[in-house]
Amino acid sequence: GFLGEMEVVRRLAEAETLNLFRPFPDLETVEVLARHVSSHRFLGLQVNAVGWDRAHLENRVYVRRSSFRSSPSTFICVVGWDRDAARFEDDCLFIPSVELADVARVDGVWLVLELVPGAMRHRRTDRYRVSLLSLGQTVESMLA
Repeated sequence: GFLGEMEVVRRLAEAETLNLFRPFPDLETVEVLARHVSSHRFLGLQVNAVGWDRAHLENRVYVRRSSFRSSPSTFICVVGWDRDAARFEDDCLFIPSVELADVARVDGVWLVLELVPGAMRHRRTDRYRVSLLSLGQTVESMLA
């Protein structure tokens, strides 16, 4: 998880017009806050990393329902880590928090996203796929 969060922060830091903040205490829903220096608009991200190798392909992202607060300015960012190749997937999922319930299932106290390698191109999640290389530019253009 920490490695994925730092990769997202690194990609966002490449956008020159974004200031980045790590809320304290960790508010669960927003782990990284990006603020545009000119427009002063902001966007919060919850970052989740899923890892796999040949022996462990399926992954799940768990979001606690009791502490999750959706908002038009909050997104769920899911990065994939290939343990065998020791690298991140080229794409990530960038899901508006207000749409999370459309792609996740309820399992007791959790909202659960079930993913497998290549799931960034699954019919349910394809519309949320963003190039990890352009994540900073994507957030920057949304806030400009």
